[in-house]
Amino acid sequence: MKANAYGLGARQVCAALTECHRFAVATADEAKEVRSVRPDCEVLILGEVPPSDIGTAAECGAIIAVGSLQSLTAVSDTATGADIAVLIDTGMHRDGVDCRDIDTVMRFFDAPGVKVRYVFSHLRGGEDEVQSARLYSLCDELSRRGYDVPYSLPATYGAGHCRGIPRIGIGLYGIGRDMPEGVKCAVGWRARIGRIAEVEHGEFIGYGHTYRAAGKMRIATVSAGYADGIFRSLSNAGHVLIGGKRCPIVGTVCMDMMTADVTDTECAVGDAATVIGTDGGETLTFAQVADAAGTIEYEISARIGTRVPRIYE
Repeated sequence: MKANAYGLGARQVCAALTECHRFAVATADEAKEVRSVRPDCEVLILGEVPPSDIGTAAECGAIIAVGSLQSLTAVSDTATGADIAVLIDTGMHRDGVDCRDIDTVMRFFDAPGVKVRYVFSHLRGGEDEVQSARLYSLCDELSRRGYDVPYSLPATYGAGHCRGIPRIGIGLYGIGRDMPEGVKCAVGWRARIGRIAEVEHGEFIGYGHTYRAAGKMRIATVSAGYADGIFRSLSNAGHVLIGGKRCPIVGTVCMDMMTADVTDTECAVGDAATVIGTDGGETLTFAQVADAAGTIEYEISARIGTRVPRIYE
Protein backbone atom coordinates (compact mmCIF):
# COMPACT_ATOMS: atom_id res chain seq x y z
CA MET A 1 0.00 0.00 0.00
CA LYS A 2 3.02 2.28 -0.04
CA ALA A 3 2.96 5.49 -2.09
CA ASN A 4 -0.84 5.56 -1.90
CA ALA A 5 -1.02 2.00 -3.27
CA TYR A 6 1.36 2.83 -6.11
CA GLY A 7 -0.73 5.90 -6.89
CA LEU A 8 -4.01 4.01 -7.13
CA GLY A 9 -5.64 4.93 -3.80
CA ALA A 10 -4.63 3.10 -0.62
CA ARG A 11 -7.88 3.66 1.27
CA GLN A 12 -10.06 2.26 -1.49
CA VAL A 13 -7.74 -0.65 -2.29
CA CYS A 14 -7.48 -1.68 1.36
CA ALA A 15 -11.24 -1.53 1.78
CA ALA A 16 -11.73 -3.72 -1.29
CA LEU A 17 -9.23 -6.42 -0.25
CA THR A 18 -11.45 -7.92 2.42
CA GLU A 19 -9.68 -11.30 2.32
CA CYS A 20 -6.24 -9.75 2.84
CA HIS A 21 -5.14 -9.20 6.43
CA ARG A 22 -1.50 -8.17 5.98
CA PHE A 23 -0.43 -4.94 4.34
CA ALA A 24 2.92 -3.22 3.84
CA VAL A 25 3.61 0.52 3.70
CA ALA A 26 6.64 2.82 3.64
CA THR A 27 5.92 5.35 6.40
CA ALA A 28 4.20 5.75 9.75
CA ASP A 29 1.57 8.06 8.24
CA GLU A 30 0.77 5.46 5.58
CA ALA A 31 0.41 2.83 8.32
CA LYS A 32 -1.97 5.09 10.21
CA GLU A 33 -4.10 5.56 7.09
CA VAL A 34 -4.33 1.84 6.38
CA ARG A 35 -5.21 1.06 9.98
CA SER A 36 -7.95 3.71 9.91
CA VAL A 37 -9.61 1.77 7.08
CA ARG A 38 -8.74 -1.74 8.22
CA PRO A 39 -8.25 -1.72 12.00
CA ASP A 40 -8.33 -5.53 11.98
CA CYS A 41 -5.30 -5.92 9.72
CA GLU A 42 -1.55 -6.19 10.27
CA VAL A 43 0.60 -3.39 8.85
CA LEU A 44 4.33 -3.64 8.27
CA ILE A 45 6.36 -0.46 7.71
CA LEU A 46 9.03 -1.47 5.20
CA GLY A 47 11.43 1.43 5.74
CA GLU A 48 13.15 2.50 8.94
CA VAL A 49 11.03 4.97 10.87
CA PRO A 50 12.55 8.32 11.93
CA PRO A 51 12.57 8.82 15.72
CA SER A 52 9.97 11.59 15.39
CA ASP A 53 7.49 9.11 13.81
CA ILE A 54 8.03 6.09 16.08
CA GLY A 55 5.22 7.19 18.40
CA THR A 56 2.76 7.43 15.50
CA ALA A 57 3.78 3.99 14.25
CA ALA A 58 3.42 2.40 17.68
CA GLU A 59 0.10 4.09 18.44
CA CYS A 60 -1.52 2.64 15.33
CA GLY A 61 -0.12 -0.82 16.09
CA ALA A 62 2.19 -1.06 13.10
CA ILE A 63 5.13 -3.43 12.91
CA ILE A 64 8.19 -1.19 12.77
CA ALA A 65 11.14 -2.03 10.53
CA VAL A 66 14.46 -1.79 12.37
CA GLY A 67 17.72 -2.08 10.49
CA SER A 68 20.37 -0.81 12.88
CA LEU A 69 21.19 -0.89 16.59
CA GLN A 70 20.59 2.87 16.73
CA SER A 71 17.06 2.37 15.43
CA LEU A 72 16.53 -0.50 17.84
CA THR A 73 17.45 1.73 20.75
CA ALA A 74 15.17 4.50 19.50
CA VAL A 75 12.20 2.14 19.21
CA SER A 76 12.76 0.40 22.55
CA ASP A 77 13.14 3.76 24.32
CA THR A 78 10.10 5.37 22.67
CA ALA A 79 7.63 2.52 22.24
CA THR A 80 8.02 -0.16 24.87
CA GLY A 81 6.29 -3.35 23.78
CA ALA A 82 6.40 -2.48 20.08
CA ASP A 83 6.43 -5.16 17.41
CA ILE A 84 9.45 -4.92 15.11
CA ALA A 85 10.67 -6.48 11.88
CA VAL A 86 14.43 -6.89 11.49
CA LEU A 87 15.53 -5.50 8.15
CA ILE A 88 18.41 -7.49 6.66
CA ASP A 89 20.82 -6.30 3.98
CA THR A 90 21.30 -9.32 1.71
CA GLY A 91 23.08 -7.43 -1.03
CA MET A 92 21.10 -4.37 -2.05
CA HIS A 93 23.32 -2.24 0.22
CA ARG A 94 20.63 0.34 0.86
CA ASP A 95 19.56 -0.37 4.43
CA GLY A 96 19.46 -3.09 7.04
CA VAL A 97 21.81 -5.26 9.10
CA ASP A 98 24.49 -7.14 7.19
CA CYS A 99 23.23 -10.70 6.68
CA ARG A 100 26.65 -12.05 7.66
CA ASP A 101 26.51 -10.42 11.08
CA ILE A 102 24.34 -12.94 12.93
CA ASP A 103 25.61 -11.80 16.34
CA THR A 104 24.14 -8.34 15.75
CA VAL A 105 20.91 -9.85 14.41
CA MET A 106 20.51 -11.88 17.62
CA ARG A 107 20.72 -8.69 19.65
CA PHE A 108 17.39 -7.62 18.15
CA PHE A 109 15.77 -10.82 19.42
CA ASP A 110 17.30 -10.43 22.86
CA ALA A 111 16.52 -6.71 23.24
CA PRO A 112 14.11 -5.84 26.07
CA GLY A 113 10.89 -3.99 25.37
CA VAL A 114 10.35 -5.13 21.76
CA LYS A 115 9.11 -8.26 20.04
CA VAL A 116 10.54 -9.46 16.72
CA ARG A 117 7.68 -10.39 14.40
CA TYR A 118 9.55 -10.77 11.11
CA VAL A 119 12.96 -10.93 9.53
CA PHE A 120 12.87 -9.52 6.01
CA SER A 121 14.92 -8.14 3.16
CA HIS A 122 14.57 -6.19 -0.07
CA LEU A 123 15.75 -7.61 -3.38
CA ARG A 124 17.54 -5.88 -6.23
CA GLY A 125 15.15 -7.64 -8.61
CA GLY A 126 11.87 -9.51 -8.31
CA GLU A 127 13.51 -12.91 -7.79
CA ASP A 128 17.19 -12.54 -6.88
CA GLU A 129 18.29 -16.08 -6.01
CA VAL A 130 21.58 -15.00 -4.41
CA GLN A 131 19.89 -12.60 -2.02
CA SER A 132 17.09 -15.06 -1.29
CA ALA A 133 19.61 -17.76 -0.39
CA ARG A 134 21.42 -15.38 1.96
CA LEU A 135 18.23 -14.58 3.87
CA TYR A 136 17.19 -18.24 4.04
CA SER A 137 20.66 -19.21 5.31
CA LEU A 138 20.50 -16.54 8.03
CA CYS A 139 17.02 -17.61 9.12
CA ASP A 140 17.98 -21.28 9.17
CA GLU A 141 20.95 -20.45 11.42
CA LEU A 142 18.72 -18.38 13.70
CA SER A 143 16.38 -21.34 13.96
CA ARG A 144 19.27 -23.64 14.89
CA ARG A 145 20.16 -21.20 17.64
CA GLY A 146 16.64 -21.29 19.05
CA TYR A 147 15.04 -18.25 17.40
CA ASP A 148 11.86 -18.98 15.48
CA VAL A 149 10.38 -16.13 13.47
CA PRO A 150 8.59 -15.77 10.11
CA TYR A 151 10.55 -14.20 7.29
CA SER A 152 9.54 -12.33 4.18
CA LEU A 153 10.84 -11.46 0.73
CA PRO A 154 9.23 -9.67 -2.18
CA ALA A 155 7.95 -12.11 -4.80
CA THR A 156 6.38 -9.77 -7.31
CA TYR A 157 5.39 -12.43 -9.80
CA GLY A 158 3.91 -15.07 -7.55
CA ALA A 159 4.10 -16.48 -4.04
CA GLY A 160 5.40 -19.81 -5.36
CA HIS A 161 8.88 -18.33 -5.72
CA CYS A 162 9.19 -17.35 -2.07
CA ARG A 163 9.73 -19.23 1.18
CA GLY A 164 7.99 -17.56 4.07
CA ILE A 165 5.52 -14.72 3.66
CA PRO A 166 5.62 -13.16 0.16
CA ARG A 167 5.11 -9.51 -0.71
CA ILE A 168 3.67 -9.29 -4.21
CA GLY A 169 4.04 -5.52 -4.59
CA ILE A 170 2.93 -4.09 -7.92
CA GLY A 171 1.93 -7.58 -9.03
CA LEU A 172 -1.25 -7.08 -6.96
CA TYR A 173 -2.50 -4.79 -9.72
CA GLY A 174 -1.23 -6.85 -12.65
CA ILE A 175 1.06 -4.00 -13.67
CA GLY A 176 4.42 -5.78 -13.66
CA ARG A 177 6.15 -7.26 -16.69
CA ASP A 178 5.81 -10.97 -17.49
CA MET A 179 2.91 -11.57 -15.14
CA PRO A 180 1.78 -15.19 -14.64
CA GLU A 181 -0.71 -16.54 -17.13
CA GLY A 182 -4.24 -15.45 -16.35
CA VAL A 183 -3.23 -12.34 -14.40
CA LYS A 184 -4.66 -9.22 -16.02
CA CYS A 185 -3.91 -5.57 -15.37
CA ALA A 186 -6.58 -4.14 -13.07
CA VAL A 187 -5.86 -0.51 -14.00
CA GLY A 188 -6.86 1.66 -16.94
CA TRP A 189 -6.29 5.37 -17.49
CA ARG A 190 -8.30 7.56 -19.80
CA ALA A 191 -8.62 11.28 -20.51
CA ARG A 192 -10.95 13.31 -22.69
CA ILE A 193 -10.43 15.09 -25.98
CA GLY A 194 -11.06 18.80 -25.43
CA ARG A 195 -10.38 20.14 -28.93
CA ILE A 196 -9.77 18.96 -32.49
CA ALA A 197 -8.16 21.27 -35.00
CA GLU A 198 -6.59 21.30 -38.45
CA VAL A 199 -2.89 22.16 -38.69
CA GLU A 200 -1.31 23.19 -41.98
CA HIS A 201 1.92 21.85 -43.42
CA GLY A 202 4.97 23.48 -41.84
CA GLU A 203 3.21 24.69 -38.70
CA PHE A 204 4.74 23.95 -35.28
CA ILE A 205 2.72 22.19 -32.58
CA GLY A 206 3.12 22.95 -28.87
CA TYR A 207 5.85 24.58 -26.82
CA GLY A 208 9.42 24.87 -27.97
CA HIS A 209 9.02 24.14 -31.69
CA THR A 210 9.69 20.44 -31.08
CA TYR A 211 7.28 19.14 -33.73
CA ARG A 212 6.62 20.50 -37.20
CA ALA A 213 3.76 19.21 -39.33
CA ALA A 214 5.09 17.36 -42.38
CA GLY A 215 1.69 17.77 -44.04
CA LYS A 216 -1.84 18.82 -43.27
CA MET A 217 -2.87 17.20 -39.97
CA ARG A 218 -5.74 16.83 -37.53
CA ILE A 219 -4.64 17.33 -33.94
CA ALA A 220 -6.58 16.34 -30.81
CA THR A 221 -5.89 18.16 -27.57
CA VAL A 222 -6.12 15.63 -24.71
CA SER A 223 -6.90 16.84 -21.19
CA ALA A 224 -3.94 15.27 -19.38
CA GLY A 225 -0.43 16.62 -18.90
CA TYR A 226 2.64 16.25 -16.75
CA ALA A 227 0.80 17.56 -13.68
CA ASP A 228 -1.41 14.49 -14.06
CA GLY A 229 1.50 12.09 -14.45
CA ILE A 230 2.02 12.12 -18.22
CA PHE A 231 5.79 12.10 -18.51
CA ARG A 232 7.22 15.00 -20.47
CA SER A 233 9.63 12.52 -22.02
CA LEU A 234 6.64 11.11 -23.94
CA SER A 235 6.70 14.25 -26.07
CA ASN A 236 7.04 13.09 -29.70
CA ALA A 237 7.74 9.60 -28.35
CA GLY A 238 4.60 8.12 -26.80
CA HIS A 239 1.10 7.23 -27.96
CA VAL A 240 -2.51 7.30 -26.82
CA LEU A 241 -5.36 5.18 -28.12
CA ILE A 242 -8.21 7.04 -29.78
CA GLY A 243 -10.98 5.43 -31.77
CA GLY A 244 -9.29 2.06 -31.50
CA LYS A 245 -6.08 3.33 -33.12
CA ARG A 246 -2.61 4.11 -31.78
CA CYS A 247 -2.12 7.88 -32.15
CA PRO A 248 1.31 9.49 -31.70
CA ILE A 249 1.77 12.20 -29.09
CA VAL A 250 3.07 15.17 -31.09
CA GLY A 251 4.59 18.32 -29.65
CA THR A 252 5.70 18.85 -26.09
CA VAL A 253 3.56 17.45 -23.26
CA CYS A 254 2.24 20.46 -21.30
CA MET A 255 1.34 20.75 -17.63
CA ASP A 256 -2.38 20.19 -18.21
CA MET A 257 -2.71 18.73 -21.69
CA MET A 258 -1.01 17.06 -24.63
CA THR A 259 -1.66 16.83 -28.36
CA ALA A 260 -2.03 13.73 -30.51
CA ASP A 261 -2.10 13.13 -34.24
CA VAL A 262 -5.60 11.95 -35.20
CA THR A 263 -5.28 12.61 -38.93
CA ASP A 264 -6.31 9.03 -39.73
CA THR A 265 -8.66 8.51 -36.79
CA GLU A 266 -12.38 9.12 -36.50
CA CYS A 267 -13.02 10.99 -33.24
CA ALA A 268 -14.85 13.93 -31.73
CA VAL A 269 -14.55 16.33 -28.83
CA GLY A 270 -15.50 14.48 -25.64
CA ASP A 271 -14.23 11.12 -26.83
CA ALA A 272 -11.86 9.16 -24.64
CA ALA A 273 -8.11 9.00 -25.17
CA THR A 274 -6.67 5.89 -23.53
CA VAL A 275 -3.34 6.51 -21.84
CA ILE A 276 -3.14 2.95 -20.47
CA GLY A 277 -5.58 0.19 -21.32
CA THR A 278 -7.41 -1.24 -24.32
CA ASP A 279 -9.42 0.47 -27.05
CA GLY A 280 -10.73 -1.80 -29.77
CA GLY A 281 -7.94 -4.12 -30.84
CA GLU A 282 -5.13 -1.95 -29.47
CA THR A 283 -3.61 -2.02 -26.00
CA LEU A 284 -1.14 0.24 -24.22
CA THR A 285 0.44 -1.37 -21.15
CA PHE A 286 2.26 0.25 -18.26
CA ALA A 287 5.45 -1.38 -19.53
CA GLN A 288 5.03 0.05 -23.03
CA VAL A 289 4.39 3.55 -21.70
CA ALA A 290 7.34 3.23 -19.33
CA ASP A 291 9.65 2.15 -22.13
CA ALA A 292 8.60 5.10 -24.27
CA ALA A 293 9.12 7.47 -21.32
CA GLY A 294 12.49 6.01 -20.39
CA THR A 295 11.45 4.78 -16.95
CA ILE A 296 9.81 1.80 -15.22
CA GLU A 297 6.15 0.92 -14.80
CA TYR A 298 6.35 1.51 -11.02
CA GLU A 299 7.07 5.19 -11.60
CA ILE A 300 4.30 5.56 -14.19
CA SER A 301 1.77 4.25 -11.66
CA ALA A 302 3.12 6.03 -8.57
CA ARG A 303 3.18 9.40 -10.31
CA ILE A 304 -0.43 9.48 -11.50
CA GLY A 305 -1.49 12.91 -10.27
CA THR A 306 -3.85 13.49 -7.39
CA ARG A 307 -6.30 15.44 -9.55
CA VAL A 308 -6.89 12.43 -11.83
CA PRO A 309 -10.22 10.92 -10.66
CA ARG A 310 -9.99 7.31 -9.49
CA ILE A 311 -13.02 5.19 -10.33
CA TYR A 312 -13.32 1.77 -8.65
CA GLU A 313 -15.43 -0.98 -10.17
